[in-house]
Amino acid sequence: MPTPTPVFPLQNIQPYVSLVKDIVTGLAALIAAVVAIVGLQAWRKQLKGKTEYELAQRLLKSLYEVREAISLVRHPMISESEQRQAFKTVNLESNLFDPISPLADQIVYEARWMKLNEAIAKLDANILEAEVLWGQEVKEQLKPLRNCIWMLSLNTRRRLNKSRNIHTYDEKINKEIEDTMDAYSIDSEDNTFSESLLKAIHQVENFIKPHLTP
Repeated sequence: MPTPTPVFPLQNIQPYVSLVKDIVTGLAALIAAVVAIVGLQAWRKQLKGKTEYELAQRLLKSLYEVREAISLVRHPMISESEQRQAFKTVNLESNLFDPISPLADQIVYEARWMKLNEAIAKLDANILEAEVLWGQEVKEQLKPLRNCIWMLSLNTRRRLNKSRNIHTYDEKINKEIEDTMDAYSIDSEDNTFSESLLKAIHQVENFIKPHLTP
């Protein structure tokens, strides 16, 4: 009895098997590519978030260092030990030291401003990096703080001019000098400079803190 001929000979099925195999292989490659792209995007997003978080931390820390340095400049008390240390800081000979001389106070403020300028330089470096990520808006947030620093510089010179009898000022300017230079801390009440400084610092804080999400 003759063997019946298969309805679908193997030689006819083979092309379909190869086609299905090619389709499955192609789909697997496509899925792998999609997964890789999604994973790369997630990695980039995670890396960007980490970068922004670390920058926000550094920026906030440098902001507070400026705040503390400003508080030091404004400290109303000048001790003899601070005067002696200031002479060393600015590399002056110790035989020039005279605690009751106006020069001694001038040197103290010079030393205090050296610390503030170092803090400002660190803040500016972080601001430059932040501008790359967040644009020029971050620089705009610093304007009120820079105005406060400018006022502090102006009234530091005015106070020294008064102490050395170089210049006298009217009542309005004397009040401004007192508000700027004679506050024990930036939390002093009824002090216009303290109020402006706190607002300026809060403005920068409010800009930075939303980026503190890793």
